[in-house]
Amino acid sequence: GPVAVASSVATVPDPTASADSVATVPDPTAEEPDTAADAETEGAAEPDVSEGAEVSGPVSVEISVATVPDPTASADSVATVPDPTASADPAAEEPPPHPHRRRHILIALGAALVLALAGAVAYGVTYYSHRAKPGVTVFGEAVGGQTEAQLTATVTRLAANLVMPLHGAATSTSPKAADIGVTVDVAQTVQAILTATAGEYPWTAYSPWAAKPAAAVVTVDRAELLDYLDDTFVAPSDVTVEADVAYDQTAAQFVVAKSRTGLRVDPQPVIDAVQAFAAGQAPLGPVDVTTQTDPPKLTDAAAQAAVAQANTFLSARVTVTDNYDQTWYERTYEVTAADIAGWTVVTPDPATGRFDVTLDRAKLAADLVPAVNYSVAIPMQPTMTVMDPDAPDQVLGYQWGAPGTAVADEALLVATVADAIEAGATLTYAPPLKEVAVTEYEGLPPTNFDEPGGAKWIDVNKTTYLATAYEGTTQVNQFVISVGRGGEYETADGTFYIYLKYDHQEMCGGTGTVKASDGRPGTWEYCTEVTWVSYFHDDQAFHEADWNTYQSTWQERVSHGCVNVPGEAAEWIYTWAPIGTKVVVHY
Repeated sequence: GPVAVASSVATVPDPTASADSVATVPDPTAEEPDTAADAETEGAAEPDVSEGAEVSGPVSVEISVATVPDPTASADSVATVPDPTASADPAAEEPPPHPHRRRHILIALGAALVLALAGAVAYGVTYYSHRAKPGVTVFGEAVGGQTEAQLTATVTRLAANLVMPLHGAATSTSPKAADIGVTVDVAQTVQAILTATAGEYPWTAYSPWAAKPAAAVVTVDRAELLDYLDDTFVAPSDVTVEADVAYDQTAAQFVVAKSRTGLRVDPQPVIDAVQAFAAGQAPLGPVDVTTQTDPPKLTDAAAQAAVAQANTFLSARVTVTDNYDQTWYERTYEVTAADIAGWTVVTPDPATGRFDVTLDRAKLAADLVPAVNYSVAIPMQPTMTVMDPDAPDQVLGYQWGAPGTAVADEALLVATVADAIEAGATLTYAPPLKEVAVTEYEGLPPTNFDEPGGAKWIDVNKTTYLATAYEGTTQVNQFVISVGRGGEYETADGTFYIYLKYDHQEMCGGTGTVKASDGRPGTWEYCTEVTWVSYFHDDQAFHEADWNTYQSTWQERVSHGCVNVPGEAAEWIYTWAPIGTKVVVHY
């Protein structure tokens, strides 16, 4: 029968082809494959074609095709001859992916990843541009992601609740920071939080695992802190006492208030602990409070030196006078030791350990000038047209004024007296005076009777025979009196106002044979010289009536209607009560 013959094709190198390419040439002796025969023999057992074996029936022959280089092909192209044994289904064997395609896929995936990461970074940067970065803490509390408004509320709360645990030898306490002089600047602390980062690399600012303690901005009032620590941890008997200078009113001298060495708390460990906690460098644990010996900065010797200088001021003897230039009597003002003590200023200076002793010339001027104008010069008395409170369009009376005098050169007066005091000298000084003309004005008397120190008024009680002077609701004086005998000489009841005053007057009244010494027409029951007359109703007045003393008729009904008062009391009323002073008469 037919025998399968194995044919081979020789491969001839193409001298023009590259080392990697070959051209294939079909075998002209090969037959077309019989697909029907293949189908019939598919699955049949292969015949034994070993050497010496007998072959019967059809035999399949495997033909291999050799490749022959194509001299016209490019270096990268290869001509191929179909394999007759290959399957016709293209899905049965996929060609391997092209190497360029794989690279393009990897590049696309990488680009997508980069874009995703860039987007995430951009979003994070935008989101945290006005918020605290992840991992930021302040006062030990995490605040990452909070806005400025939220941070303000958080820092305010933390500052209000911040306590400082303190431990002493015998006392432990946990005061609020605000009570010991620790102040948190909320606005600056919030800005410190918003700008807090970690490390030198930009990406660590947004890493939640990178610790970012923000430094809170705090200030410590050392003096306030020290006062709290000393008050809490130092017993009163152990407190340092500084030497001082005091004025002894009984002795009218400055004296030394002695010093004492004591204890004081060192505030620096507390300050360091507060600052370390605020900076996020350490937790806020109990701080051990210790005391140390605290000698006085102002010694007894320094105080004694100041006392000597201040007492030199007190040794001055200063009298201001008018040298009888205005009246028949001398008007004077004497500067007292109490005056000088009030003008002396002793200022301790712990930094130098000394006391500065000075004379306060401004205060001296404020006290001395009015006193000299009142006691040495003669105060001007204004003329006042007093309107009737019951009929404001009618004149009640006139408070006649008088010219006066005043210190002509106030600065010279102050300088002269101050220089004498600082030198501890004796001085009698007559300052130049100037004339002060009378001023005039019109108005109603004051009416503020219902307040302390208010308008002046006099209460006349015909039952107790007492006259009481008031300034508003404040009683300022009281006198025994005698009043009208009754009938036509009854002292009238009611509310009246002083409308006319004389420092002396001849009073005449009744019907009789007595003639007035001033030559007025008519005869009277009596004509009597009296002083310090203040009329308040018709012909009824306050005036001196000292004859009641030797007649023993005080606090009786003996007058012709006037209110009789002792001489000194009548002068006091005349001086104290101006025109328009209210007078209330009653039983």
